[in-house]
Amino acid sequence: VHADEATDVIGLALFGDGAFAAVLRSGDVEGGSGRPARLLASAETWCPNTGDMATVTGRGNALAPDLSPELPEMVEVELVRAIHALLEAQGISPDRLAGYIMHVGSKPMLEQLARKLGVGKAGLAHSFEVLRHHGNNSAASVIYALERTLASGAPGLYVLAAPGPGMCMATVLVEVG
Repeated sequence: VHADEATDVIGLALFGDGAFAAVLRSGDVEGGSGRPARLLASAETWCPNTGDMATVTGRGNALAPDLSPELPEMVEVELVRAIHALLEAQGISPDRLAGYIMHVGSKPMLEQLARKLGVGKAGLAHSFEVLRHHGNNSAASVIYALERTLASGAPGLYVLAAPGPGMCMATVLVEVG
């Protein structure tokens, strides 16, 4: 690795996508582990004028992420806004939630979101665990945190949330148990 490429290698290591697949099924599932989850609602919210905040550029024969220094604050503001819009559209008060399952990429961002949502670290416990044990697996982090939530046996309403491409915010309301 040449010195001018070190930043690119580090960026790709930090922000490389984990891979996942989900199989959804209606009805009861026999022999499954943990509790079943029921998808109640989902939404994607486009964040205008943000498309250049997270891009990938070809450099030589490699791809390199280019991230704006304003990205963390924008994600925090827009993700909270998207979560509140999802809940409002469903007529659900945030105090009815058992917790949040998120991917935002870093411990400081999760801590800030916990404060902004008024839930403390306990409200994002499985997201913190996945980040601590597996690092930033991009969008797959949400699925890993959902897996831990289901295995924990804690019933209730949860919001899954993550930033997406081009800068959109994806939110999903699920009922566990």
